[in-house]
Amino acid sequence: MSSYTVIIDAGAIPISYKRVDSSGNVHNAYRLNVKPNDKVSWQMKPGSTQHATVLFIRDTPLVDASNNNNPLYAVDSSNAVVGSVEPDASGIYEYYVAVFDPATNKTYTDDPKIIVGSGNVIVAVELEPALSRILGEVKELRPSSDQRKRVESIEDNLETLIKKLN
Repeated sequence: MSSYTVIIDAGAIPISYKRVDSSGNVHNAYRLNVKPNDKVSWQMKPGSTQHATVLFIRDTPLVDASNNNNPLYAVDSSNAVVGSVEPDASGIYEYYVAVFDPATNKTYTDDPKIIVGSGNVIVAVELEPALSRILGEVKELRPSSDQRKRVESIEDNLETLIKKLN
């Protein structure tokens, strides 16, 4: 089990998400890879007067251990709430970050992701929209019959690969 504190820097363009591992190495946390039972929290960059709220809309991989392991859909960076990744969570979870800057009275939003499980989940989820995009572009090109057959063969191979990864 690991613990991750994601540092949000709304002063960076685009908003930056970093985590520091136990060896002091800094990692990009825009797509945070975690495993079941890991712990995750968010905080603003040290010295920042900004406030952030992390919000899971559809589904959340997090539970609140201090509240009977109920699903944790929102985390405020000013609170000491730490979410635990559900033991049976798997997949990619999109969440939203809303930052309020009281000094400028402005808000900033973003939509990073938490990825629970193996690297195969990541690859499969990334391949599906890429395949759809490519097929849409191929249709616009109006390929010859021979080219269409080659594209269909590639499409079949990619769909098989995606199924194996899932």
